[in-house]
Amino acid sequence: MARLRQLIHSIHRRSLWRSFAATAFGILLAACSEPPADSDGQGSPTGLEARLEVREVFRLGSVDGPDEETLFGRVLGVGLDDDGNVYVLDGLAPAVRVFDSDGRYVCSLGGRGAGPGEFMRPNGLIITEDGRLWVRDTGNRRYEVFESDGTFAGSFRRNFRGGLGNLVIDPDGLIWESASTAMDPVTFARELFFVGARPLSGVMESVETVHLA
Repeated sequence: MARLRQLIHSIHRRSLWRSFAATAFGILLAACSEPPADSDGQGSPTGLEARLEVREVFRLGSVDGPDEETLFGRVLGVGLDDDGNVYVLDGLAPAVRVFDSDGRYVCSLGGRGAGPGEFMRPNGLIITEDGRLWVRDTGNRRYEVFESDGTFAGSFRRNFRGGLGNLVIDPDGLIWESASTAMDPVTFARELFFVGARPLSGVMESVETVHLA
């Protein structure tokens, strides 16, 4: 748990903001206060306090609008880049639709398939510090990576099980995702844990695991 608390403490404000927006599927402005340091002066948090000031900037999506680009089937992730562009992952398309900071449609990335830059079962995305878009595709068991201009950059095979919840990147460049063990047939219990991975030679290598137990 100490490692997990340190991880939460060290995540950039920008990553927390993006994760909050993805969970709420709203374009929100949030201001978070710094977590307090503990008594030993080492900076590890004893609690995470946050204050949020929220206002709506614009909305994306419609029920029966004329524009196919804003008809979403199943939203599985939302990301924001440094220029204010919005990336919406629609799992039914399956594709990532890109909108500018004013909510205007720019382009779509991906599509159904097993080829380069295509998705079978995408269920998470994150934008890294270099502006690249990473899309987790558990159907093809890989990450698809796109440059900030939308061009396909490459794929990284996932050599571990996971695929739950939002993606978070820490200051060391590890991409973290949550996972769980198989359900116990007697107790129906699962163990939740977190996997930190980084790209190495075309593979997302699991380099650290944090268990909640």
